Amino acid sequence: MATLSGPNTKDASGASVSKLIRAYHRETGVFLGEVASSPVDGSWSMSFPGYSAGTKCFAICHDGIGFANKANVVLALDFEGGSIVDRKGHSLSIGSGATQSTSYPAGGTKSCRLDGTANGYLSFANHADFVFSNSKFEILIYVRWDGSPGRLFSNGEQAGSIWPINEIAINGDGSITWVLNTSNGSGYTTQSTSAGAVTANTLIELLFSRHASGVHTIHVAGTKVKEFTWNNTLYNASNGIVLGAVRTSGGFSTNLACYIDNFRLAIGASRMYDNYTPSPVFVYDALPSPTENALIYDYLSMV
Repeated sequence: MATLSGPNTKDASGASVSKLIRAYHRETGVFLGEVASSPVDGSWSMSFPGYSAGTKCFAICHDGIGFANKANVVLALDFEGGSIVDRKGHSLSIGSGATQSTSYPAGGTKSCRLDGTANGYLSFANHADFVFSNSKFEILIYVRWDGSPGRLFSNGEQAGSIWPINEIAINGDGSITWVLNTSNGSGYTTQSTSAGAVTANTLIELLFSRHASGVHTIHVAGTKVKEFTWNNTLYNASNGIVLGAVRTSGGFSTNLACYIDNFRLAIGASRMYDNYTPSPVFVYDALPSPTENALIYDYLSMV
């Protein structure tokens, strides 16, 4: 007999609350069972005779707070399959220095290698889905960084020394810099973690979140390493998204040499405020869920 458990369920205020959890087999999608989480601490577990430890599963938390609401996920890359595609269907430009790899995947079998050259990037065209405004949001990505500084995520275009609307960089000392911009060069904030937040040549989960009242958090491997309040509206333009570089008038620059996996951008919802245990997330094209608004716990393993 094997047992499955996952993140505790919470309500919108962060308080523990009982919710319905339904579990499915990761490979076949077969429904395994359901249980109500504890009203005391939100914990839950299920036991399955005939299954062994290590069986991969995913679970759906109905009307709860866990991973981002499926309806709020606007970009999702897992790098599985024969080519690099966005599971949400957005147009994607792949630089020649960005390739699928079987090295350092997070939960699946493949990752994406960004080689750090001017062509090592993934670029999404402008789209109305990419307007952050003053909404909650989360940016989740697994990274294995080579050690040289560069831009990991950017929304918008860099003009001279002016950073784009929403941009994340990993610096040479392993610190992370996050810049948020209200307009074209004015009213922005630059926030950095301490040195050593990210270790070179180590696969790690990074989560960048905006919560209610302008509270922002950065989690590294589930540990909150930075919190700040900036209750401003991000520049309201449907600019494109770039992974591994920043877009400039001349192309792409400040490229980051790394492996990435399980990238997800959700706008309108945020996930974790406190420390948590990372669980690699995969967003399905279709889910055996009775509600579009169910919340997804993925890459859970029986023990």
